[in-house]
Amino acid sequence: MTQAGLHIEVTGGLSDWEILQQENGYASTTVFGIISSDEKDDTEQQLFFSPQSMHVRIVNEADGSFVTPLLPVEVQDNAWHVLLKDIPCGGPYYLDVLI
Repeated sequence: MTQAGLHIEVTGGLSDWEILQQENGYASTTVFGIISSDEKDDTEQQLFFSPQSMHVRIVNEADGSFVTPLLPVEVQDNAWHVLLKDIPCGGPYYLDVLI
């Protein structure tokens, strides 16, 4: 995902077309990623991005319904992570990242 020179990348926990192991009809996973900027001096970019404003959710690909609520991510330096839980079996789903 890119927004005005800001890049949000998933680096672990989920991959394209991955099938998650479920227990009692639900799955959970921790998703990891990094945040980077095109700017050589990212001071200006920091004015437009606050780690508290980054959230994720799981969305049903077929009808666009929200599978999980919007969850805040934990950000430290340029790395982020979030625990996604209570993901019902089914799908396909995609990860929606909002900043």
